[in-house]
Amino acid sequence: MNESEKNDHVRQVLSSAMPDDLPATVRQRMENQVMAFRERSDAKSPILGFPSIGSLLRRRLVGSMAVATAVVLVAAIFVLQGWHSTESFAWADVMEAVAKKPWLHEVQTREDGTTNESWYSASRAIKGIHYLPSGSAHGKERYTWLDFGKETKLVYSPDVQRIVRKTESKESWQSRKFFSVAWGTAFLSGDVGGSIQAEGYEVVDQQRREVTKAGKPCIEYRFRWRMAEKDAQSVTQFVVFVDPETRLPFQMDMVVTPGQEPVPYLKIDYPTDGPADLYGMGVPETAEIVDYSLRPDVERLAKATVAAGRREDVAFSALIVSSFGRRHSGKRVWKNGFRWKIDRTVDPLSRPSDQLPQKDADLERWWRQKAENAPFVPLTLFDGRQRWNYSTDTRPPNQAEIDAGADPDARVIVSTEKSKQFPLPKAYDREVSPLSLMGHPTTLLASPPSGLPIYGELCLATINQEPNDGPPNTILLELRNPIWKLDDSGERRWSDPQIIRFWIDPERDHLVMRCDKLISQGGKEELIGGFAIEGLTQSPEKRWFPTVVRERVRIKPPDNIEDIDEIILRFYYDFDTPIPDSVFEAD
Repeated sequence: MNESEKNDHVRQVLSSAMPDDLPATVRQRMENQVMAFRERSDAKSPILGFPSIGSLLRRRLVGSMAVATAVVLVAAIFVLQGWHSTESFAWADVMEAVAKKPWLHEVQTREDGTTNESWYSASRAIKGIHYLPSGSAHGKERYTWLDFGKETKLVYSPDVQRIVRKTESKESWQSRKFFSVAWGTAFLSGDVGGSIQAEGYEVVDQQRREVTKAGKPCIEYRFRWRMAEKDAQSVTQFVVFVDPETRLPFQMDMVVTPGQEPVPYLKIDYPTDGPADLYGMGVPETAEIVDYSLRPDVERLAKATVAAGRREDVAFSALIVSSFGRRHSGKRVWKNGFRWKIDRTVDPLSRPSDQLPQKDADLERWWRQKAENAPFVPLTLFDGRQRWNYSTDTRPPNQAEIDAGADPDARVIVSTEKSKQFPLPKAYDREVSPLSLMGHPTTLLASPPSGLPIYGELCLATINQEPNDGPPNTILLELRNPIWKLDDSGERRWSDPQIIRFWIDPERDHLVMRCDKLISQGGKEELIGGFAIEGLTQSPEKRWFPTVVRERVRIKPPDNIEDIDEIILRFYYDFDTPIPDSVFEAD
């Protein structure tokens, strides 16, 4: 079928779908809009990097006739929702009006009342953002320049007086592209209405009505959208106000709390010209550009670490003992595929006066006997779709209970309540969550896709294939923050290091065998955190698991407890005993 025959078929389907009492002017306008909508939907946006409606429909329907029919029906949803109004227009008209503008200028209002300012050009595939100071700890002024076509990011901070070129992950760019279009160009891609998914998000509903805003009539569009794999709790609602004369959005509000009125989020206007680069946004021309782009071998090592660290194919139960000086707490873990459950102890597993066995075999037997007699309460559970968290209320025993034989040092469980959490959106998150909660060191580093913090401020990366120190048979990855400095108080949080070194064993599932977190002052390095794996075991699937981990920490304990600077984690696994399905059922 040629293009002319396809268009005739579209018009036939459209005519049969129209109400009999539809005015001729509206009928003609609808036909024009649908044909324009179909043409747009056949294209793939070079800015977005994900398919438009036309290509999405092609994945679901077979044959050009079915595609044409679907395009008509989707477009009809937009056009028919308000044809009785003489001034009615479809959302496709709004998209078209926005697309003709060379620039969008936005002022975003943050929760603390401060603002961010941004300029976005869809035709040029660029966006500049000026983050003004806010009241938060990290709310420093900075400028960011994003080139979506080249996938480059430049950041200027007035306190360091230079422009830094940084690498970001492909996943991050996809997310940036989606949100820039969704907010900055009012869903220019056409992925609006129904439940059409885009980059892990879906618009689940839209409503349209005529309202008065700032003393003038306008059209209000309400969009409800969510992460595609989350439930109704994750729905976010945006309200877009459109000038009926220009058909351009001029304000966007957001519903922060369900059931309450939306609050101002964006003010939008459409200047003829915009900044050509960071200097055009007000950055001093004397600011030099420093290239901290990641080398390809660093990204390859990070991705290999994530890929080798996945353990969704291994089922096990485990007892984990955390030792803080002479205080010991415990967790019990059950894991099978993407299902898991974690319980925790109410009281310490042992008393300060207890003498621990010295041999490893005797120590495991001793801890397991302690755990059999210790009260555990649920901490968190994932049944394969839904996550549940548990909170337990306890109290000390009263005198009557002590007189009756209760342990005066043991807490009494008053109640345990569970709360439903969002379904975990990614298979990786489902996999690593129990390992992270049990202290597994390979998940204490960064979120996917890197698994290592290579895309943040620690962007100056080097690899040493044959390091002079550290565990044997490892590769050393060193990350540095090139703009790190002490804060105004002269302190720096121990969790915010200047340097991190990772010793990675490629022959043992790319486990990070040792991690050092450091700061450097006056040429002298100070260790402020990290960990080292001191024992390993293998599952029947030949996957490596740590058995002993020594973690470097900074803790200020209560006055009656000795100062400590490390935690020892011991993992006692059972890979052989089958786990019944009932374990993963929420009580």
